[in-house]
Amino acid sequence: SMYKLVTNNVTPMPKLICPSLTSLEISTCPELRGPFPSMGSCPLVVNLSIDGCSFESYSSGSLASLFELQTFNARYNDFRTEDAQQIIKDIYTSYVANPRTQGTIDFRNNGLSLTSILNNNTPRLLNIDNRHYIFNCKWLEIKSI
Repeated sequence: SMYKLVTNNVTPMPKLICPSLTSLEISTCPELRGPFPSMGSCPLVVNLSIDGCSFESYSSGSLASLFELQTFNARYNDFRTEDAQQIIKDIYTSYVANPRTQGTIDFRNNGLSLTSILNNNTPRLLNIDNRHYIFNCKWLEIKSI
């Protein structure tokens, strides 16, 4: 099932409880600001787009239980470098639990560079938990700037 949220004057985003939801598109809704909500009650989401919202922060674990997620479009938001890093870590955690052939995270137009997201001095490297690293990851494409 797909859900498309088109609304005005909503802040913060309401909690979604949609156990059969597979696709969620929230487009051009700058009124949605504040923290990105947990998607843990929507475990079957494959495609998630929050393009054009104004989310300002991300809490660890919000995407970690989306074991089917393949595409996360977060263009035109206000995420910080540490938010982007945690999003990648959470999607990686879900990938380890349920490997998929491909994934895409799009951070373009958040003012974040790929080098700053992955590591301040080593492009294409992100420390996941002081033991695991993403390095030239073949299953995940990360877009920024």
